[in-house]
Amino acid sequence: MRYIVNSAHAGYAVNTAARQGISPAQLCQAAGVDLEKTQNPESFITYRQYHNLISQGVQISGNTYFWLTRLYQELKGHSNPFMMYCLNAHTLQEAVSRHKNNYPVINTGLDVVFEHREGYYILRRQTRSPDLELSEAMADWGFSQWYHLVELFTGPVGALKGINMVSDSVPRKKKYEEYFGVPVKANSTANELLYSQNADQLPNSRGVFDPNLDTVLQPLLDKMLSAMDNPSTLEENLLRAVQKVLMDGPPR
Repeated sequence: MRYIVNSAHAGYAVNTAARQGISPAQLCQAAGVDLEKTQNPESFITYRQYHNLISQGVQISGNTYFWLTRLYQELKGHSNPFMMYCLNAHTLQEAVSRHKNNYPVINTGLDVVFEHREGYYILRRQTRSPDLELSEAMADWGFSQWYHLVELFTGPVGALKGINMVSDSVPRKKKYEEYFGVPVKANSTANELLYSQNADQLPNSRGVFDPNLDTVLQPLLDKMLSAMDNPSTLEENLLRAVQKVLMDGPPR
């Protein structure tokens, strides 16, 4: 199985890094990623390249916690049809449903699972295969993304209640408690954000809905999902073949 990531999603990482002083060209070159692709919502890169982007952000900056940062500007200015579709929902529950049905457009290597458990509404981020790495830097990036995305949707009323993290690092646990302002349980079985039990019923605080947007976006998302499994042109077939080869690293 080969895993790919929507390039526009990777573009959030590139733009976030740029806001913190890292040149997009420098980051992409170090990670082996085509910079132009990161600004194209219909392109894809390999999971390994995506992982490299996050790792190189830490390496270039020299900051272990580089990816613990606010993402409001990137999320508000997105051009990704998937994000636009999810943010056009009326409640968090509806947004989650849209997310679940279309998430392969974003990332075929990671799952984001939402569930009610132990008195919380929990968001869990996990790889779809034990062969895929989810480093501490990737965990930082994922926690930041989803924390700020949920907050953008629900507003302050959807406040985070706690975090479960796989890492057993004491310094990282303290950093999380400082950054997110909630209790953190280290050495957990999964990376999870914990919200109140009824958080999924919270309305979209942005209060901006476009009834015509869904009719435009859903066919586009369906096309993108279909193209991932059934490339219909020579160019798409070649791109898919190259992506599969690159997933295993440079030719030897």
